[in-house]
Amino acid sequence: MKKTLMVFTITALLGCGSISPIQDVCASEKVQVEYKSAIIRWHYKTINGHAYGRKYNETTQKWVGDWVRL
Repeated sequence: MKKTLMVFTITALLGCGSISPIQDVCASEKVQVEYKSAIIRWHYKTINGHAYGRKYNETTQKWVGDWVRL
């Protein structure tokens, strides 16, 4: 019983020391977002009744590859 009380007391004292106060977060701070992967979308067009598709990288705003007949 005495040993259990001692372990409980030590655990309670050491556990309280590791709690840090919460810092205020200001809503007016600007956060810059970085994309980890590219956003790539397909764009389509029809020429003479044939459908073509091409990938476009929305992140870098550049075309990826050539037009491919679908």
